[in-house]
Amino acid sequence: MKMLKNKKEASLSTQKAAIYIRVSTEEQAKQGFSLSAQEDTLKNYAQALGYEIYKIYRDEGKSAKDIQHRPAMRQLLKDAEERQFTAIFVYKLDRFSRSLKDLILTIEKLKDWDIDFVSLQDKIETASASGKLMFHIISAFAEFERDIISERTKFGMAEKAREGGVVSKAPLGYRINNGLLEPDDGKKEVVRQIFNTFLAEDKSLNQIAMQFGLTTRGLTKVLKNRTYLGEIKFKEVFQGRHETLISKEIFKQTANKLNELASNRQLRKNHKIIDRILDQGDSRYYDPQSINIISSFITKNAILLEKRPIEDVKPPKEDELSEIEEPQKLAKYVGLALLKREDFENPRIFIEAAFNGDKPDIALISKEREIFVECFSCRINKVLSYLSQNKELWVLTKGAYPWDNSPLGAHMEWYIIKKGPQWDGIYKDYQDSGTKKLKEIKSPLDDQ
Repeated sequence: MKMLKNKKEASLSTQKAAIYIRVSTEEQAKQGFSLSAQEDTLKNYAQALGYEIYKIYRDEGKSAKDIQHRPAMRQLLKDAEERQFTAIFVYKLDRFSRSLKDLILTIEKLKDWDIDFVSLQDKIETASASGKLMFHIISAFAEFERDIISERTKFGMAEKAREGGVVSKAPLGYRINNGLLEPDDGKKEVVRQIFNTFLAEDKSLNQIAMQFGLTTRGLTKVLKNRTYLGEIKFKEVFQGRHETLISKEIFKQTANKLNELASNRQLRKNHKIIDRILDQGDSRYYDPQSINIISSFITKNAILLEKRPIEDVKPPKEDELSEIEEPQKLAKYVGLALLKREDFENPRIFIEAAFNGDKPDIALISKEREIFVECFSCRINKVLSYLSQNKELWVLTKGAYPWDNSPLGAHMEWYIIKKGPQWDGIYKDYQDSGTKKLKEIKSPLDDQ
């Protein structure tokens, strides 16, 4: 093999080689493919070519699936970027990476850094045109072979699942015997206790998880695991051949309660948002208890969509900024920017125009939608009026503007509020009963 030279034509005495060796635990056990065997072979080969060994980089018990989980590989690439050596020697391509994409991209980086790449067993080096061509050909075939193996493996697992066999590790309460799940006598009752505790006792998920030595996420996985119903899931759901631990009725009740908890969490989150918006708009006119009653009503009967991102709104130009220095005007600038980036047909945009007695900061009227935008807060009567008119309400909360990169303080947030499907009938009842409740509450303003 022709002596490798780096692109800077450094003398042979200054050429340094980095040796990368890797073996997974499985390969070590099955093939005896040790690190020391790779190291001795590569050291002798590099030295025979006139290279001085700079460093040996070892990843033991590591898979080549990706680079991020191999500390020695990450250090190797860091040193390569800093030009600590002139060539990298590996035993085989699959020692370096099993991902064709990672391999190609890494070789391209090495090329930019003037670092040569040598694979001993594959007889590949990137210092010549023929070496580069051979590298791409072998890498393509290696990727093709892995894809074929992967397809065969997935097909085999799907067939096994279809026949009721297990295709993953056994969940809590089971063990694997001859490729099939069977109840674990020591833990199957624990699973039943978890479901019964969740349904019968008024405890949070966190409390139940701690009681059974699980994480909250782990507990949720148990409560949602359909394996306990006798099913096997691999892309599709198949009937298993194992004993069920949980009845369909208990599993259904558990699913309903989990959905209810998730819904309640979202309601509490939405209530805080609505309460803050109303409090900022009406704290001078209503006492906190009154605001809480109305915000609770809106939360339960309106649909609050999750907040939308607004960080990509650019600041106004200098000539525009001088005209809109006031915070309220800057907020309207943000609102206009958000409206303009939506896809509307022939929209008409109004600033502080009156609509049925309401005066939103910004209004957009089109065939598809009618949107009212309020900056910083919204009065109670406005929220109720907008929703009753089937308007879509956008609220921009107080905070730093999207273009302000300062880490101090919260940024402005954008929320969208729409009425729920039962709003009209519920709101009419609320006007009768809800107003009476408000009149019964003594407001601090009554004494003024």
